[in-house]
Amino acid sequence: MQFWVTPSTTAAIADEVRWSRVNTPTEGELNGWILASGADIKHLTLAANGTLYCYATPSGTSYRLFKSVDDGNTWSQTGMVQDVIVDIAIGPDNSLYYATGATIYKSIDAGNTFVPLPANPGGAGSDNVEITSIDIAAGDSGNLVAVATRDTDSAEFGGIYLLDESDPLPGWTNTGAGDKDIVCTVFSPRFSENGQLLAVVTDESDSYVITRFNDGEWSSSISAATIPGIVPTLAAVAFPDDYVGSIEGATLFLAIATGGDGGDLYTVTRGNEALVASDLDIGSDYGLISIDVSSVAVTGNTGNARLLAGAAGSTRVYISVDSGQNWITSAKAPTGQSEVHVLTAPNFAINGKAYAVTSGKESAFSRTVDSGKTWNQISMIDTTINAIVDLAVPPNYGSTLFMLTFDAQHLVHSLWRSVTGGFYSERVLTSTPSEINELNLVKVSPLYDAGNQVLFLAGSGNGSPAIWKSVDNGQNFTATSIPLQVDAWAIASNDALFIGSFDGSQGRVFRFTNGTLSPTEGAAVGSQPISSIAVSPVYNSDQTVLAGNMTGQVYYSSDNGASFQPLGNQLPLVSGIGEVSVTFDISFGSNRTVYAASAAEVSPDNRERIHRFIIGSSDSWQSIDGGLPDGAIIDQLAVSQAGTLYAINSQPVDTYSGKGGMERCLTPTFTLGQTFEMVTRDLTDGAVLNGLQVSYCQLWSIDSQNTCLVSYVDTLSVPVTLESPTNDEGGVETDDAALSWVPLMGATEYLWQIDDDFSFSTVPKGLEGRTGATSVRLPELKPNTTYYWHIRATRPVLSHWSVIRSFTTILAGGDNALKLLSPEVGAINVPLRPVFQWRAVTGAEHYELLVSSNGDFTELFIEKTDADALPATTWQCDVDLEYETTYYWKVRGISEKSHSRWSAVGAFTTEPLPPEPETEEDTNPETTEPEALLLSFEIEPTSEPDDEIQIMVPPPSSKPSAEITIPRWATYVFVAVLSVMALLLLIVIAMVVWIRRL
Repeated sequence: MQFWVTPSTTAAIADEVRWSRVNTPTEGELNGWILASGADIKHLTLAANGTLYCYATPSGTSYRLFKSVDDGNTWSQTGMVQDVIVDIAIGPDNSLYYATGATIYKSIDAGNTFVPLPANPGGAGSDNVEITSIDIAAGDSGNLVAVATRDTDSAEFGGIYLLDESDPLPGWTNTGAGDKDIVCTVFSPRFSENGQLLAVVTDESDSYVITRFNDGEWSSSISAATIPGIVPTLAAVAFPDDYVGSIEGATLFLAIATGGDGGDLYTVTRGNEALVASDLDIGSDYGLISIDVSSVAVTGNTGNARLLAGAAGSTRVYISVDSGQNWITSAKAPTGQSEVHVLTAPNFAINGKAYAVTSGKESAFSRTVDSGKTWNQISMIDTTINAIVDLAVPPNYGSTLFMLTFDAQHLVHSLWRSVTGGFYSERVLTSTPSEINELNLVKVSPLYDAGNQVLFLAGSGNGSPAIWKSVDNGQNFTATSIPLQVDAWAIASNDALFIGSFDGSQGRVFRFTNGTLSPTEGAAVGSQPISSIAVSPVYNSDQTVLAGNMTGQVYYSSDNGASFQPLGNQLPLVSGIGEVSVTFDISFGSNRTVYAASAAEVSPDNRERIHRFIIGSSDSWQSIDGGLPDGAIIDQLAVSQAGTLYAINSQPVDTYSGKGGMERCLTPTFTLGQTFEMVTRDLTDGAVLNGLQVSYCQLWSIDSQNTCLVSYVDTLSVPVTLESPTNDEGGVETDDAALSWVPLMGATEYLWQIDDDFSFSTVPKGLEGRTGATSVRLPELKPNTTYYWHIRATRPVLSHWSVIRSFTTILAGGDNALKLLSPEVGAINVPLRPVFQWRAVTGAEHYELLVSSNGDFTELFIEKTDADALPATTWQCDVDLEYETTYYWKVRGISEKSHSRWSAVGAFTTEPLPPEPETEEDTNPETTEPEALLLSFEIEPTSEPDDEIQIMVPPPSSKPSAEITIPRWATYVFVAVLSVMALLLLIVIAMVVWIRRL
């Protein structure tokens, strides 16, 4: 994969080829409160414009009201509210209200500022009277606000109060709910039609659902529903889409929590004379007689309602798709400990999106996109990241990554997924479920793509080592117990992986296929624990596996892991320790090359830590990097798709001393020696890299010192692409030649070379150099010479050399320039088939001739090019040109590889058109008898006069003659014949006269 950009200089594209910190979940306002330690979250509310509001208590701020405008991905405080909030409500005009225990506040600017409504409704805020809930409805000309209160003193009660904001002096009006504590009050969704207001109340012994219409008395038109023996501490009401409270059979859903799992979810249906409450027993299938329910959300009509219900004493979410007749729980619940508040998004029945917030340890704002089956934590997550345990990225797929972290305070592991390279992350699994003890390793299938999103986890569950597999990108996992702990592993396919373990006396490698281990007892691999495993890049065809152990030994299997043999000699150790990392060359299928590194600390007298071995050819491991700094610890190898070898040096980074970071080699298989470069650019001093993952040309590692992920995009692991001259281009000017190439993203300097020797063994002086641009003008070159050229980036790191191109300079110039000889410039009366002639050019094998009737040669009359090129410097034109026409012509010499410049343009004019013969036209079309022609001759007089002699010449034919065009030469012949005939006639006449005189 290559990264091409178009600027002509590299200044604007030098942000690549450097280490950069990856966005990972962090705490605080600037980071959108992805993490929020101590943040119990309540009162989640959705405005019509999609803005989410909630009350939360993160320890990092004293503000308590938050909003999100990006579907809960990030949050920010709003209104600088520091109150303890007991409820939040949205008005029909999108105004925002929140209530404390004593006062209600309103904002008309999306929570930026608030004003208080009249304080202390029903005496709230004193004598143990407190507000429990609020709701908002549209009035005739302003909003109506309903507030519920309760008195926490025994046998003392609260009430329900209304405020009409359109009143000139608005105040709270007691609706007369009686001696009851009000747990919640809500307006009917059709309040504007029937004025219905409902409430859940208690007399400290039983619970009731009461209602009134318009300004009527409570329970006057329909009696209350009674739930005996239940004293709720929390209640929530949800209405189906078709709810009309004034019609018999109208049903709503009621969630009740008592603080002791004595509540449940109920339907409340209007009967003929009274409301009737029915317990849905949503936990009965799970052995729960009753269960406190803190929230309920409904979508659809009463007969086919889809329901979500959040538990109050746990984080279970209960799901029903048949109006509450049957219930299941989420396969993966929101995290936290209690009080799940659920809220469906618009179009929930179509997109399956809903939200949930929780309280307690590991609480969070969670989101589902599969109708509640699985919940992922998006933000406001009550956790900390004290360590990044492992990292996994697909080798050939986009910017998806998985990160495994550990919270030392809660002793919880978390698996995070990002499909945006870390820009947004969501937590998809934690070790909080009782069946998961810890999570230590994560890896994705090498076949991972949009249709194969398989990944694996290793750790322990239910007290035993276990492996978890997900086939849906981490949404769900299936666990399998295994006999030994996973020390190292490699994934071969969606269904097969190799596991390295230690049984106390031997290293063991197991092949794990579809949940089954083979060999059952594992293949023996030396007497030491396994430190790394790798599978061949062509595993499907060769079934080759490598394993390295903790003491410098590499093992090799060619039978799909059934057995292993030592490969080569033992790698260097320090104090008996040398943890081995192994990997394959990307072209292993053809070159049989593998690599291994020993993590033994480098010392001045032993620097060889990175090695190469050719299976079937090598007898021992060959060191390919002897220039590592003192103290280097090579603990991870990786090879990219471009064939570049990378090695992590886990000693602390010291950029001044050249320590730490990563080693990089573009040509690890090169037989004449390798060049390794240390890459620490933009790493902070003291950073310690651990682990290495490669996806295309992007690398990922863990900075364990700073507890963050870092990434390096190696855009220079590919060669430069050349632009001009094109390959084998000929006729390149000797004094104006230039090279140009496509810039590589991140390159700040290039090395160019040009030579008349393909090997570039001795580049002439002046024909190589460095530049920060993407073009270079060359010094004067020799004519008629073939040159070879290539380019590579040299900073901040090396790129591969480009392909080698060639070009050939022009054949001649200066005094040897091609010159036209004939026709001469400006010649006139040139025959229609002239002879073209020009001076020879050194090196030319043929000549190309162009003749045109215009000076820009857009309309060619003669074109002798390519295969029709002329072999000599003289050519007799073989076609007739036009009379009296000016023609332009030019010539250039060509050879197999080049050509000369075009000659100067010559011009000549052809001869004029000859005159046409004169002809008489008969202007009188009538036919007349022509007169005879009388010829008279004067004869020399004699002594006696003779009679006059006359000769009659027959007249010409009276027939009209055809118009005939006679060539000029025929005209001359015709005149000559007539002249001879006239002379003969005179001779005849003379003879006649002479005879008569006799």
